[in-house]
Amino acid sequence: MGLAMVLCGLALPVANAVNEAEAVPLDAYPLATCLDGSAARYYLSRGDPNSTTWLLYLEGGSFCASEAECRKRSHGYLGTTKRDKSIMSLDEFYFSRDPLASPLLSSAHHVYIRYCDGAYYAGERHEPVLHGSLPPLYHRGKWISEAVMADLVAHRGLDIATDVVLAGCSAGAIALYAHIDAMRQRLPSSARVVGFADSGFYLDVNGYADAKTFVVAETGHNVSSLLSLQCTEAHQAAKERCLVAQYSAQYVRTPLFAFQSRYDLDQRSNLNDTCQASNACIEEYGQNLTRRMRTWMNTSAEVGVRHGAFMDGCNRHCDGAANASLPDLFPLSMQVDGVTPLQSLARWHSGGVGSQALWIQPGTYPCATCCG
Repeated sequence: MGLAMVLCGLALPVANAVNEAEAVPLDAYPLATCLDGSAARYYLSRGDPNSTTWLLYLEGGSFCASEAECRKRSHGYLGTTKRDKSIMSLDEFYFSRDPLASPLLSSAHHVYIRYCDGAYYAGERHEPVLHGSLPPLYHRGKWISEAVMADLVAHRGLDIATDVVLAGCSAGAIALYAHIDAMRQRLPSSARVVGFADSGFYLDVNGYADAKTFVVAETGHNVSSLLSLQCTEAHQAAKERCLVAQYSAQYVRTPLFAFQSRYDLDQRSNLNDTCQASNACIEEYGQNLTRRMRTWMNTSAEVGVRHGAFMDGCNRHCDGAANASLPDLFPLSMQVDGVTPLQSLARWHSGGVGSQALWIQPGTYPCATCCG
């Protein structure tokens, strides 16, 4: 439909308009390459012409924990852009163009950053990894994120942004907890920058942090330079912990809003089999995660950083839920006291010290009504 809604003098796309984004390959940045050496890219959907608000979304998709895993990954979607299309439909709830559903971001310029490095956009090995006759392998995630922001500033208008929301789900959210402060340094100093991390506040259970050893190792992805110096100094013998929010979140100084299920599907896969089969054990895990989230917000407030959170009881990870009958975009209808995750993000963003910053759905596991 070609009609537009008018809100506060701004012309906004209608709620059901298709949000399509155009590919922007980063060929001009030779170090910004995927695992297989193909040029990294992002997708851009222009918002209202008068908007100076930007949403930069980091795509998720786990990580590769060994050279063998990375080589396998380099042949698929999460390791190459060779088979990418020129247009992407942004159909996740983050990209809603409905001003009622997304008061802060509906008219913003939306950027979808492709995840093809396997190391949270942070790998830093200049030379490719060579192994016999196998194709070279590239660990250059840091240069991908830098190139995206440099290109947006130089050519797309990000240089005059007043508000930037760095968002991500799963691995994209883990990246925010780990090095959003480093990313913020690449953005205009005059802009207000915040984070929106969906499904990334993990607890270190059953060796979850240990699995990331290859990611931080100099002979692996070598991501250490983007991590918080305070965090790596506190965990010198196990820097991989700084890729787990249980440890890294307390050092984040860029205001960050967490959208986090207490019963995250991916986190539960790290629990032992006995706990996964026990509703009481899953509930205990959820309570522990909630306590740590509260502690993180309270201790950060003591040093002058106002974080926020919407904690739900949905059986989900990102916008994928265990209940296949749920409608698409169900996070747009999920509520706490009549407020949805994107609406709470907007309220937190516009509020000041002392205003509401935490929304928690009531109920225990399994919560039949939490997904909306």
